Amino acid sequence: MNGIAVAIALTAAQFALAGKAMPQTAAVVDPLEPEVRRAYEAISASVVRLRTDARVELTVPDPSSGLRSVVKRPLSVHGSGIVIGTTEVNGRTEYLVLTNHHVADPTNYVVQEGHFLKENRNNTRAVPRDPEQTFIAVSEDGEDSPEDIPLIEIARDVRGDMTLLRTVGADRELPVFGGHIGFDPAEVEAGMQVITTGYPNGGRRMIDSGEIVELNRRHELGPVHYDFILSLPVEHGQSGSPVFIARREGGDGVTFLLIGLLHAREKGTSYMVPSTLWQHALEEAPGVSAFPGLLAEAGLH
Repeated sequence: MNGIAVAIALTAAQFALAGKAMPQTAAVVDPLEPEVRRAYEAISASVVRLRTDARVELTVPDPSSGLRSVVKRPLSVHGSGIVIGTTEVNGRTEYLVLTNHHVADPTNYVVQEGHFLKENRNNTRAVPRDPEQTFIAVSEDGEDSPEDIPLIEIARDVRGDMTLLRTVGADRELPVFGGHIGFDPAEVEAGMQVITTGYPNGGRRMIDSGEIVELNRRHELGPVHYDFILSLPVEHGQSGSPVFIARREGGDGVTFLLIGLLHAREKGTSYMVPSTLWQHALEEAPGVSAFPGLLAEAGLH
C-alpha cells in the first residue's frame, strides 16, 4: 500500500457464516416475494458500475518495409462490483470494492492473434502486464466522465477470479453492503433461488433472479477451478456482479448472503465463482489484521 496506513472496516458479522452452518431458524426465501424485493433495493444500491481502461501493445509488420513495429491499442472493459467496506487512509474514508480479476486486470486475459486480440483462457498471471486504471463509472453508458472515481488494487486471486479494490479520493458517500459474505457448502444446494444486480454492457443497473442449477462444475477459464451454474443471464458488463441468497431468520426480517460473483457465460451456460474460492484473499488483504479475531471467529482459518 505504498506505506499508507490503512485500516479495513469489514464487520465480524459479515464473515459470521463463512465456514459455518446457517442458523436453524433461517429459511431461504423466494427473491421475487414483494417483501424480499423491497429489502433488496438497499442491497442493490451497493453494486457499482466499473470500467477499466488500458493500452495493449501489439507487434505488427509494416507491409512496405517488412519490419515489425509495436503499436498501442486502447482496451476498455466494463464490469460490475460491490462495495463491501470502508478504509481509513490518513484520516480519510475510502471504499472497498469487490469484483472479478478479469474486470480489474483485463490485459492478462487477452492475447494477440494477427492484428487482433482474442481471449486468453489460460491466464495464470495476477499482476497486469500493461498499465491499467479501473474506475467506478457514474455515467449511465459507462463511458469516461469527470465524476468517475479511480480505484487501486489491494488484493487479487486469479483462481477465484477476484480482485479487491479501494477508491482513491472518494468525494461522495457510497452505500456499503453490510450483510454476510461466504457460506457453508453443506447449506447450499441446487434449486436454491438467487438474486443479482449488475450493469449489462456498462449501461443501467439491472436486477435478475434465478436459481442454482449445478454445484462444482469444473471450469478451465484461467486456473482450473469449480464453479456454480446459475439460471441467470450474463452479458458483457455483468462480470463481477454479486450473487445473493435471501433468507428469513425468525422475526428478524430478510437478510442477504453473498455467495459468489458472476464469472462468465459460455455456450449459453452462466458461471458463478463461489466465495469459497476467494474469501481467503479478503483474509490476507492489507489491514485486516487490525481487527483481532475478525476471521478467527468466522472460522476461516
